[in-house]
Amino acid sequence: MANMKKTSQPNEVAQLLAEIPPVTRSVLLAFFVLYTLMRSGIVSPEWMSFWPYDAFMKMQIWRVFTGPLIINKGKMGTLFTLFEFYTHSSHLETHHFSSKENAEYVYLLAVLLAGMVSCVTVSQIQCPYTLADGFMASLTCLWSIKNWNTPLMFYGLFPIKGKYNPLLQLFLSYLFDDEHRTFPLIVTGLVVGYVYNCLDTRSLGPLYGYIRSSTLGYGIVNDGHFRAPRWFTGIWGFLANNRRRTVNVIVKNTHAYQGHGRKLGSKKETAQTTEAESIKTRMDRAAAAAAAREQRTAASATDSTNNLNFRGTGQRVGSN
Repeated sequence: MANMKKTSQPNEVAQLLAEIPPVTRSVLLAFFVLYTLMRSGIVSPEWMSFWPYDAFMKMQIWRVFTGPLIINKGKMGTLFTLFEFYTHSSHLETHHFSSKENAEYVYLLAVLLAGMVSCVTVSQIQCPYTLADGFMASLTCLWSIKNWNTPLMFYGLFPIKGKYNPLLQLFLSYLFDDEHRTFPLIVTGLVVGYVYNCLDTRSLGPLYGYIRSSTLGYGIVNDGHFRAPRWFTGIWGFLANNRRRTVNVIVKNTHAYQGHGRKLGSKKETAQTTEAESIKTRMDRAAAAAAAREQRTAASATDSTNNLNFRGTGQRVGSN
């Protein structure tokens, strides 16, 4: 029985991860890694949670970045939060903040994070260890504005339009969240997302346009006035790309080169091949010379025959 060759099948998990936009994929990976480390007891949540005094006065800056990545909602709540972040973040990154080096979306996340940290610190909101709820609320608000009239299935239960998504999440958080301090975080996140959209569109936002009955699309059109500056794009491109130094060698007229079909390193075979080609060339030249001589001989014989058959009239040249 013949041995069957193994066929390489594509990895479905790798294909699924490859379809996720790069920035969204990196943030989701950070969510999973941090959750796994805290779940296994390797890292204490007290060292990763956000506290303004510890973050700024004790210079524990990592709390600013790890605070929004801590999800403390149980199994189903964690899954719903991750799914919400995946859907909203991937859509924003792909359709509204796409750029050559993904700097636009990184800048968006940085601005939303800085806005959340600043508002929580200034307002002295006693956040329950994490900024994840406010960070998700800011993304949800921005996604809902960009998809104002787009229908969606709210948690897969009933259809609504995108503009009602933040209001429903705010209402459900007020009713069902165990921590009552989560509600101010969500309100802060919605305000941060709305303010960013006002800066990006140079308007007062869609709520003002809806109240004043302004023109269609007021505060919703993706104008892009508050995007990543050049210095941020340059720094992110330098850090993300890790360009390798390459030397460009330009070879002219390479298409005119004709190889000899020799194997590299075989000197003996090369010498034999060269000698055989030279002998063949000399034989071809000798045959061509003999053929040329035969043609000249035949031509001279023909001319002689024509001269013998010619009969002159005996007249002098120029005489009538």
